[in-house]
Amino acid sequence: MKGKTITLAPLSPRQVYKDQLRVKKESELRNESELEGMKNKEKTVEKESKKREKIESVENKERKSVSVYAKESDVKVAFFANQPMFVLLYKDAYFNTNKLNDSLPSVVKSLLQDFKDVFPDDVSNGLPPIRGIEHHIDFIPGATIPNQPAYRSNPNEMKELQRQVKELMKKEHVRESMSPCAVLVLLVPKKDGTWRMCVDCRAVNKITVKYRHPIPRLDDMLDELHGSCIFSKIDLKSGYHQIRMKEMKGKQPLKRNMVYMSGWLCHLD
Repeated sequence: MKGKTITLAPLSPRQVYKDQLRVKKESELRNESELEGMKNKEKTVEKESKKREKIESVENKERKSVSVYAKESDVKVAFFANQPMFVLLYKDAYFNTNKLNDSLPSVVKSLLQDFKDVFPDDVSNGLPPIRGIEHHIDFIPGATIPNQPAYRSNPNEMKELQRQVKELMKKEHVRESMSPCAVLVLLVPKKDGTWRMCVDCRAVNKITVKYRHPIPRLDDMLDELHGSCIFSKIDLKSGYHQIRMKEMKGKQPLKRNMVYMSGWLCHLD
């Protein structure tokens, strides 16, 4: 090298042995250092995991214990700081005007008493009042008037049919008739264990003139209702019995069973 001559002398066995011991010791130190580093890393990860779990546990507890009710001190602070506040007032809804709470304001009591006839326990006897429209059924000209035989009924069903028909006749919602047009009735069980009398009008529907009225589109109705938060509905007691039928001669539909043949004076249920 650069004009110099270098002569490499072989190591003696003792030197080779010392060199191997040095390499082995360095390797052991390196392995111990790596192992210690891995242990420290695992401990760090475990500590971070426990810390994260603890934070999540605290957040869950805080989330569960969140209360929308404000204390008196909170209200005072919000009031003096001109912060917006929402007040919720709980009130009982009264559907029965017979037993009114004495704590109600006199104005509310008077209002409920004035409109107590709007929520009757039962439909009154007699025909519904004439409200400008008397509903009737227009048959297709030349159609054969249906006159069907009664459904087979067991003794218990017959007793229930008799009871309901007598009740309808007592209320003057139906009357005895000899009309050639007869449709069938059947009993359908309700959830409360009582029976609902239904009329099978499929034969009448086949010969009825179909009325076609313009019906609003659902999409347009939803567009009109968009943004609203208060909606009203009405549920009438025996609603169909509050629809008066027009007086018809000869072809008014009958409901038929094995005992009674009665003409409807109210809308078919």
